[in-house]
Amino acid sequence: MSKALWQCREKGLFTDITIRCASQEFKAHRVIISSLSEYFMAVCQGDWKENEENEILLKDHNPLLVEKMLHFLYQLDYSEDLNDKLADDGIASLDIESEVEDYEEDGDNHVKEMTANGRHEKISSPLVLHVLMYSMGDEFGIQSLKDYAVKRAGENVGHKSTCDNLIEAARTAYETTLDSDRAMRDLICKAAYDRIYDLVGRPDLSILIRGCPMLTVDLLEKVLQSHYGYRNRYR
Repeated sequence: MSKALWQCREKGLFTDITIRCASQEFKAHRVIISSLSEYFMAVCQGDWKENEENEILLKDHNPLLVEKMLHFLYQLDYSEDLNDKLADDGIASLDIESEVEDYEEDGDNHVKEMTANGRHEKISSPLVLHVLMYSMGDEFGIQSLKDYAVKRAGENVGHKSTCDNLIEAARTAYETTLDSDRAMRDLICKAAYDRIYDLVGRPDLSILIRGCPMLTVDLLEKVLQSHYGYRNRYR
């Protein structure tokens, strides 16, 4: 059934809303995209301009990520394929300036800066893709997408990913998630800690650590926990 609905979407059959992103547009069904997404539920049933015009504009999003998010909403999965014309079209048409968004959580104001990496640059690996899909799940209120992205990222960490991919994934995870949102950060940080001897001495890791204090704190905590845990076991 889900595959049939996806095929209907691709053919534009019975679709009732359009999502525009960069130079691309995606036809969709309100009932499908609203079923798992808090954001789309609010847009599709509220007194919003998008609801009246049957069109949602996502001007600063990578079309490849939007398409994969839609695929998840229809079929509860997405592919790791990065050889997609959508990605190239999105990079060519998007404004590459960083976008700053304000978030309010637990009474505190948080600022999350979406850098050019996540939304505008070419996605370098499946691991980075899963980190970005986690961020999409957070932004559009799709908890099941976040859970799925963490699971898929977990299958890609360790020795299946190169040091370059792991460092890029760490940078992306810490730039596109809130400090209080730990699932993806914890996974990537543990993977970096497990391969710390492969990463130490790399110039790109040094640059990342200097520019990302929260990653530095998390790695230091893991080092201290491991060190004192080891000492306590053998006292």
